[in-house]
Amino acid sequence: MALDTMGDQETLAYNELKRAIVEGLYPAGYQVVERTLSQLLEMSRTPVRSAIKRLEAEGFLERGTNHRIYVVLPDERELLDTLYVRAALEGMASRLAARNGTEEDFAKLHQLILQMERTAQSDDELGVYHLSNQLHQKVISSCGNEQLMHIASNIYEKSTIYNFQILRGSQRSRVSVQEHREIVSRIVARDEDGAERVTREHIQIIIDEHIKRTSEQGKQNGKRLSVPWKG
Repeated sequence: MALDTMGDQETLAYNELKRAIVEGLYPAGYQVVERTLSQLLEMSRTPVRSAIKRLEAEGFLERGTNHRIYVVLPDERELLDTLYVRAALEGMASRLAARNGTEEDFAKLHQLILQMERTAQSDDELGVYHLSNQLHQKVISSCGNEQLMHIASNIYEKSTIYNFQILRGSQRSRVSVQEHREIVSRIVARDEDGAERVTREHIQIIIDEHIKRTSEQGKQNGKRLSVPWKG
């Protein structure tokens, strides 16, 4: 893979690894191996190592007690805290998107919803998940507030590490499409109050679903799920 500088290679490695994490290709708890990544990206290990350090600093990766690198798997408090912050930030982003969004923004949101509906009809859960990611990021980027866009996007990306686990193997995928349709409808109608409310409700459902699943898993396992590298 021909790239001009080491900086270009580091940027590529960073973007590709982050995309794999955000899109669920590397789920929470997945071990990231520097040598394997360098082979996949056809570059030396130095830029890959730098990309890993950046993502570790940003909270997407963590170094275990065994010195290996994993996609971050926070405890329950950390995850719920992230989701509650996400609800507040995305609610405001939806409100501002309803106020500041352009006709081009709205057309793109409509396009994503139609794609989600078609994908859900074919029971493609992973496809719905990827389109949902695009839609949320589009809402955030349409808000017209640079500070909010930066912070909300970062929080959203961190929370997506766990979202596909909630969609998988349930009817949540199709219900989720309906919720996204309502969010888009409110934004396009420039209903600021409604857009913020339905966005917060959508994320609260994700929170409730996560709490429910965690409780069921805890009963089945007799204890909260854990991972060996956290000691």
